[in-house]
Amino acid sequence: MSVTVTGMKDLQKALKQFPKNVQKNICVGATRAVASEIAKDAKQHAPVRSGDLKRSIKVVKRKTRDESKIRFSIGAGGKIKWKVKGEQNSAIPYYAHMVEFGTSKMAAQPFMRPAFEGQGPKGIKFYKDYAGKRIDKEIAKAKNG
Repeated sequence: MSVTVTGMKDLQKALKQFPKNVQKNICVGATRAVASEIAKDAKQHAPVRSGDLKRSIKVVKRKTRDESKIRFSIGAGGKIKWKVKGEQNSAIPYYAHMVEFGTSKMAAQPFMRPAFEGQGPKGIKFYKDYAGKRIDKEIAKAKNG
């Protein structure tokens, strides 16, 4: 059996078949998948000098006080780890905002905003497709378990 999700109302209806924890897991996975697509796009737009800025772009799940909400951050400036002669080091690029918005001495080279703005309807479709696949997987698991 397969569930066809054509709109958000169909998705909500399909999700209601499952317990709350499964609903949340599906939504968290779908949200993370969209956030990962935005991060991937940002990495493609990021200017490269040393490659540190590009490597620092990460998706991070954030805690919320309201259990019904899901929050992820996508940003540059995460720790970058590397090894030199067996010694592990890490650094945090502090200049991501300067590259994104520019400075008085440097023109802006946006990479995060175009990635985010480029999602629009594509992100919603990606969310629905991911959630639809997860719903099918949960239905199959319920039948076999």
